[in-house]
Amino acid sequence: MKKSKLQILFYIVAIIAFIVMSVAFIYSMLDIPFPFILKTIMLILAGISGIGYFIFFEGLK
Repeated sequence: MKKSKLQILFYIVAIIAFIVMSVAFIYSMLDIPFPFILKTIMLILAGISGIGYFIFFEGLK
């Protein structure tokens, strides 16, 4: 099955976003004050990863 470069890129971004969100979750559990910029970046990454997963799984069909 051939995947486009865009799908692979989205997949990589989705994995990175997942790691970032995992780290952010651990930070929130430890009750460390969280910078606003990091929260914003996290939300953007979450959005991108959501779109990326959708495109990736649509491509697998």
